[in-house]
Amino acid sequence: MIKQYPLQFTTTLFLFLLMNLSYFWEGKFGILTFPIFIILFIIFFILFIELIRQIYISTKEGFAKKTRNYLLGFMIICLTSIIIKPTGIVNFDKLEGENLYFAQAEGAANCTSTLKFTRRCFSYCFFS
Repeated sequence: MIKQYPLQFTTTLFLFLLMNLSYFWEGKFGILTFPIFIILFIIFFILFIELIRQIYISTKEGFAKKTRNYLLGFMIICLTSIIIKPTGIVNFDKLEGENLYFAQAEGAANCTSTLKFTRRCFSYCFFS
């Protein structure tokens, strides 16, 4: 199945995973996050055009190829889930829980320390 359409399957899966796991990586790139999202939007737009092309080819063939039908189903599920839930299927903010105690201090040279207690975990962040 993947052997006939490797680029479409891998690109769709890559985009789906990146969009669903954006909670973990979007804060790490700083100013580069915006260009990365523009590139991801361009990839989404190209995959959407490819989906329309594959639907057109499939309707001409009468939906006879099983592998193309699997590709269509996979692309439709992934791209519509990205449209419906662009920040991901799982809301990771709800998994962390609400803040019970949040403290932030700014030190010398704008160095920030953050201490956060939530219902489920304890985290300490040091930003320089």
